[in-house]
Amino acid sequence: MKRRNFLKVGLAVTLSSVLSPGLVLGRYPQKAFDNKNVAGAISALHGSSSFPPSDSIDIIAPRVAKNGKVVPIQVISNIPNTESISLIFESSIHPFLASFNIFGSEAFISTRIKVEVTGNLLVVVKAGGELFSTKQKIQVSADNSCLA
Repeated sequence: MKRRNFLKVGLAVTLSSVLSPGLVLGRYPQKAFDNKNVAGAISALHGSSSFPPSDSIDIIAPRVAKNGKVVPIQVISNIPNTESISLIFESSIHPFLASFNIFGSEAFISTRIKVEVTGNLLVVVKAGGELFSTKQKIQVSADNSCLA
């Protein structure tokens, strides 16, 4: 009986990913990645460039990156009904790094980013149809940047 349920679920997932990959796998935000300024990237992704600061977003990241090629980042949103968390590095040529859709009650992400030069990591959280943000400066030495 378990094998039959496994085959049904597997077939349903396979068919849904083949028939509607944008829904199952997500859509690639090409316009956000192509933008060269912060407001344009956020506007392309969320449709608004207004994102007031919030104390309910926590960034756990090193103040000084020992290795700019691999900088660990964790973001926790304590804002109710968090829908997505987006990462933007303001000093980068293409500032938009990633966006994560949040499903469930815990709004937490953990990832690694590459940092070329010292700059601000901007986190934009979409919750209840509104945008909120917070920043943290990340320093990187010339010897340890991802350009070295």
